[in-house]
This record gives sequence, structure tokens and C-alpha cells, in this order.
Amino acid sequence: MILALLLLGCTDPEPIAKAACQAVPGLSVDPEGLALLEPLLTPTEGTLLAQAEPTLGLTAAGPATMAKLRAEASCEVGEVESAGSGRWAVPVTRTAPSITPDGQLGEPETTELSWQVVADDGGRVETGLKKAIAMRKSAHEAVEQDDLRRAASTLRALKKSYGDPALAVDIALAEAAFDKREYARKLQNVFVSADDVVVATLTNSGDKALSAVTVAADFETAEGPKRTTAALTDVAAGATVEVRLEIPEGAEGGVKLSTADFEF
Repeated sequence: MILALLLLGCTDPEPIAKAACQAVPGLSVDPEGLALLEPLLTPTEGTLLAQAEPTLGLTAAGPATMAKLRAEASCEVGEVESAGSGRWAVPVTRTAPSITPDGQLGEPETTELSWQVVADDGGRVETGLKKAIAMRKSAHEAVEQDDLRRAASTLRALKKSYGDPALAVDIALAEAAFDKREYARKLQNVFVSADDVVVATLTNSGDKALSAVTVAADFETAEGPKRTTAALTDVAAGATVEVRLEIPEGAEGGVKLSTADFEF
């Protein structure tokens, strides 16, 4: 079947483009997906895909979910035009289940793709994987620079342009991390007193209840910095609660309070 498509690709790019679409290319794919795609993609893209690190979305979805997505995918090829130099511009529309932020199959979504079929590569498909990998790298760099807003924006643009359904998970994680960091600004820790323990208050000035909060107290000692923590649960939106933190032996000077972590 694949050999026949490759032979047809030299004069008719539609069948191989449709086959590649139904195999659902991504920034990374599971072993079954790779076996389907390698004979359909240009050698360069096949190699890049084989070497790609799994996205968070692919890991969350897993092979069984991806296999079901491929089985339910339907693709239509639009009007093919010459792109010059032995290339065809091939617009493809895929309708397939979406992937939810937790890696499950969701409602159907329609994805518009713009590919090229390259005669010099045996009539194989070029999906734009190299550019997509560069965008993924840019998103990772944004995370490393703590620019979570840019990371999420880049991933959304990447999903739209490249059409990897599993990126929905990566996007959701980046957006959640950004939202959590922004909400942290709404948590205030105020020192009250210190005797046997540090007494402080935590105010949740935001509009969301917190299921768990860890408050930290950082001290200076002759042996270096030391931290103690206190765990709180069920802090309502708008609530102010008391926090009691141990004072480590040898603590000197003041104490610095902070919210170490929290969960909605």
C-alpha cells in the first residue's frame, strides 16, 4: 500500500498527503505512529521525528489513545498547486478527536494544514517539522527564562500551525503554571510575633479557594540559612488564617516569610 502511494506521489500528491494526514504527524509520535509516518515523510523529517523527545502531551496520551485518534481521523485534500522545483502545495483538512488537557480523547476538532509533497524525495510529504521543532525549542527557552506567558502563547501558535493534537496537554500545563504564578501574588504573609514559635498570618486575597498551602519561614543561623514550614489546608477565598512556624536552634535576626507552594 505504502509503495503504491510513493509511486503515485510522483504524479499525484493527494493520496500520500491524505495517508500522512490520517497517520497524524506530531512533534513526537509513538512507535506505531512512527512506523506509519516514516515511509510517507521526507527522509529529513523522518529522521527528525525518529529522534524527537516525546512531548508532555504524547506521554500523557499514550500509544492506545493515539491509535484510537488515528483510527477516528478523517482527512480531505484541497486544491493542489505547483510550488515549483518539483514541489506541490497540498492543503489538508483533518477532523479527529481532540486531546484534552489530561491526555484523553475529547470532542472532534478540525485542523487546517498546509503541506508540500516533494518529488525529489520520492513524492513524500514535508509537514514543516523543522520549523515546528524550532518553535518548540523557543517555548522551552521561555520556560527556562520563567516567561510562562510567552511559553503558552508559543505553544498555542505551534498547535495551530503544525496541528499536533497532543500539544493541548503542553499548553494546559504552561497556562496552569502561569496562572498559579500570577495567583501567588494574591497571597500575603504577615509577621505577628515570635517567642517559642513564629506567629504569622496568611491572607488569600484572591477569588479561589486553596486546598493546600505551604508557608515557609527562612532564618539566618551561624551554620547558615535554615527553613521551617507549616502546612495549611482549605484556605477559603478572601480568608486570613493564623500560621505557626518553628524557630530553628541558633536563629539570629529577623525572619523572611513566603508561600512555598499551594494547590487550588
